Amino acid sequence: MSGQSNKSTSILASVVSLFTLFACTDDTQTPTITPSTSTATISNIRVERAEAVKSPGQTEDFPLPNCGGTGELAQSLGTQFTVQKSVTIGTKATASTGAEVEIPMVVNLELKVQVELTYQETYQTASSRLDTIAMKAAPGTHVVYVIQWEEQKFVSSISYTMKGETYKAPYTYALRIPKISDSHQVGCSPTPPTATPTFIGDFLGEWIAVVGGGFQSLEDAQAYAQRFTSAGYAARVVYRNNDIRVVLVGFVTETEARLELDEVQKISAQAYIRNLSDWCPGRVYRDEYIEC
Repeated sequence: MSGQSNKSTSILASVVSLFTLFACTDDTQTPTITPSTSTATISNIRVERAEAVKSPGQTEDFPLPNCGGTGELAQSLGTQFTVQKSVTIGTKATASTGAEVEIPMVVNLELKVQVELTYQETYQTASSRLDTIAMKAAPGTHVVYVIQWEEQKFVSSISYTMKGETYKAPYTYALRIPKISDSHQVGCSPTPPTATPTFIGDFLGEWIAVVGGGFQSLEDAQAYAQRFTSAGYAARVVYRNNDIRVVLVGFVTETEARLELDEVQKISAQAYIRNLSDWCPGRVYRDEYIEC
């Protein structure tokens, strides 16, 4: 019995050894779970700065009447106009291997932010200069200033790393800067003619106060317009030249509009007066906004 027991023990030990051997040499391994890379994350963002390429843009007249004034009328360019900016990123990026890939929307937005931050000082410098440029009209005069919009474009590239690969994409940073190119006087009528009230859309009068622009959506503009509606003004949203703006309507004459401008500028310091027929010709009245 003792020999039989030793034999059984030996067989059992062999089985255990074989099982251990197979377990150690089994090719099946627990799969490694890696985090999902479906969410585009980028790093090592580098914006290559560019020098501005300047070109003349559109011109527009800014009237500064002081026909009935007893003192000099002065306004800074910054209270009437603002520097406009935009950033455009190319739709495709080039990898270090030379392959072209589509830029995901979330990456495109982050690249735009980085480009805008790179030129933030340039934008602020241009904006602050507007407040130092004065437009004046002596008593009993009507001065018309010619505003020349200068287009400045900064064209270069931005590089970034995503999923271990380096990419480079083109970008364009653009500024539109208002500058005074000329001025001239026009005659003052001794007795200003009585304006004939006219209806434009659903409101009376064709003089407006432009109080805001550059909104990203109709909802944003409507929310901003509510600030003026609450103050008793008739505010409308206008879609003009690919820009969503807010204007105050209902001023029958230019004089009436300018008399109210001081109060309007307490809410929007950059508000300025325009004739709607000149500023927004060929108007189309939509349900929630005016398009021109």
